[in-house]
Amino acid sequence: MALKLKAREQADREEKAQLKILTLNMSTRMEQQENDQ
Repeated sequence: MALKLKAREQADREEKAQLKILTLNMSTRMEQQENDQ
């Protein structure tokens, strides 16, 4: 049971990290588009 909880926490952490990376990529892409104009 505790093992399942740990795995879920790990998956949660990884998902949050991926989301953070995605938002970072999106914001940098937006900045690049603004600079191109």
